[in-house]
Amino acid sequence: MPGMDADAVVDAAERLRRLVETGDTSIPVTVSLGATTAAPGPQDPTPLIAAADAALYRSKREGRNRVTATTHTASAVGAVPEQAWGNERPGAGVA
Repeated sequence: MPGMDADAVVDAAERLRRLVETGDTSIPVTVSLGATTAAPGPQDPTPLIAAADAALYRSKREGRNRVTATTHTASAVGAVPEQAWGNERPGAGVA
C-alpha cells in the first residue's frame, strides 16, 4: 500500500477483516492480519516482511480475528519496532 501511513494501513486491514467476518458463508470465517510500514525510499524488503509476519503471529497469539501492525523508521528497519498495536488501538476494535 505505497504512500499510506500506519493508520491508513491499519484501517484498510481492519475493513478487510470485517468484510471477511461478516461475509455470507455457511461457516464462521475470521482473519488475523499483520502489517508494517516504513519510511519511503529503497529498502531491503526482508526485514519488512519479517516484521509483518511477526505482527501476524502476534494477532494470532492475542486472540485471533484482529489486526496488529508495527511501524519502523528508515533507520530502524530490521530493528525492534518503535510502536506496535493491535485492536486495542482506538478506532480499530473488533466489531
